[in-house]
Amino acid sequence: MTRVPAPVAVLAYVAGVFDGEGSVSITCAQQRYHTLRVEIVNTNPMLMQWLVEKMGGKITPLRQNQGLGTKPVFAWILRNLNAEVFLREVLPYLIVKREQAELALAFRAIRTARVRKGRWPTVTEEAIVERESIRHQLRAVNGR
Repeated sequence: MTRVPAPVAVLAYVAGVFDGEGSVSITCAQQRYHTLRVEIVNTNPMLMQWLVEKMGGKITPLRQNQGLGTKPVFAWILRNLNAEVFLREVLPYLIVKREQAELALAFRAIRTARVRKGRWPTVTEEAIVERESIRHQLRAVNGR
């Protein structure tokens, strides 16, 4: 489903929420297949639903009432192309997560440059090395 581009005020607000509550990660399966993941974790279900309405994605419950006085926790998640589109849109407004977003976009540029026509992409060894390098850089930045 194609969504309508969000107004500047929405993008700036979402960027602020993402700077404070968000994360960027790249996972790797079978030492070959990489996935870009962007998420915002929060306890407010209204915020999570608003994010889905404005930016797409999905909501996943992380923790539900694990004791007296605890609130449910939710994650709003985007992957791969949807994460890339989101990061491109909010990049001008990011402060805290700017470096992570730039690394993620560099990762996606490598990934999309290596796709061939047909059902499955061919992943070259060079692309895998480049992806892994960016994945490790992102982990280092996230670990600060």
